[in-house]
Formats: sequence, C-alpha cells, structure tokens
Amino acid sequence: MKFLLVLFFCFTFCDLAKAENKKQKMDVLFVVDNSGSMGATQQNIVKNTKVFLEQFALQPYLDWKIGLISTDYQDAPYLGFDTSFESSNYDFRDPQTINYITNLFQSSIERLGTYGSASEYVFFNVKRVLDSYKSFLRTDSNLVIIMISDEKEQSQYDFGDAYDAPAFLKTLNQSMNQNQKIRFYGALKRKDLKDCDQSNIGDNEAYLGSQYETIVNLTKGFTVSACVSDFGSELARIAKDMASFANSNTWP
Repeated sequence: MKFLLVLFFCFTFCDLAKAENKKQKMDVLFVVDNSGSMGATQQNIVKNTKVFLEQFALQPYLDWKIGLISTDYQDAPYLGFDTSFESSNYDFRDPQTINYITNLFQSSIERLGTYGSASEYVFFNVKRVLDSYKSFLRTDSNLVIIMISDEKEQSQYDFGDAYDAPAFLKTLNQSMNQNQKIRFYGALKRKDLKDCDQSNIGDNEAYLGSQYETIVNLTKGFTVSACVSDFGSELARIAKDMASFANSNTWP
C-alpha cells in the first residue's frame, strides 16, 4: 500500500515539477515615453492593459517577469524592479488575479505620467536600468523590450555611438548568456505609420530608417502604430507573437 502511495505522489508531483521546469522564461521590459505629449497614448495603454495581459500573462507555458521604465534618463523604474512583478507571485487559478495584475500595471503607467524629459532615451535607459538592477534579467530567460513613444530615439545623439542600434544590441547580447535571446517590439507614433499625422506625433520623423526600425528588424520583432483607434488589438498582436515565439522557441 505504501508503495502504491509513493507511486501516486511521484506521478502527480513529479509531473507537475516537470511541467514547471518546461515553462519558457521571458523577461519583459516596457519602455514608455513620459514626455508631455504622451497623455493620449498612455491612456490607451491603460485602457488596453487587460487585453495585452490576457493574451500573454495567462499562458500556462510562460514563466514571465515584467518591468516598466520611462524614457527619462534620471527616472527610477516604476514596476518590477524594487519589488518583482512576475508570474510565480500569483495564483492564476483565482479568476480575480488577472484583474489584480491589470490594476497594478495600470496604476504604474499612471504614476509614470507625462512630466518627464522632452528627450527620449530608450536605449540608454534600457542599459542603465539593466546594469543597475542585475537581478531583473534572469540568466536562463529570454528578453523582450517593448518601446512606446511618439518621438525619435535620441540616445546616440547625447550618449554617443555606443547607442547606435547595432552597437547597442551587440552590447546587450554580450551581457547575456549565449543561449539567451532578445526581441524588440515597437508601439510608436511616427509620420509614416498608420493613421499618424502631425497632429498626433511628437515630431516629424519617420519610422523608416530610424533607430527603432533597425533594432526591431535586427531582432525580428515588429512595430505597430500607436495612432490607430484599435490600439488594443495591436497590443494584443504583440502579446500573441511573444507568447507564440516563447512556446515554439523559434527566436532569432
């Protein structure tokens, strides 16, 4: 009888342990512009947070961690660094969990606000924060960076050629293990993206030929327009792509 009980517990709990070990680890960093022109875009993020999280955070094969930073070079992180924001902290069998994590992300976007620097430093801030918070990026996890802005990326202008997209990506790769992969996505307002014009972008710059386009293409991500009315479905498209790539392990 004892032998049968041992077998039962082994089959039950060993299988659960194996399932946990097979989960794909993904660390996600949102970099959200907090300059004065970003109010409408940030409201759109808040409005559609749950759409994104339902497509990504609820996937049973994902072991995720999410962080939120701004484009202001002096800002501390807003979520996921001093206190972790990761799937292992929550019981997703509870139907209220999705509402709880949605509210937490939404309140963090609202705290980020629109009183930041008028200069947008996506690349500089990614490196600065990852260097300062070594424990955020797990050594066996892939990294996704989602860039949300209505201005051009300005790190190279003010901090030198180390922040030109190819050089910056090389530096990131060198700081990670060989089996770790990086992917960049954009949710941007650029004059050549769908439904964008001078009235709803922060400058008159194009996506084509930009630092954004270069790093997205190098990591095989994609960019969606933050000017479209169905911004939620575009965020969901990013979330679905992240989840599918994690599951298939077909990273660049």
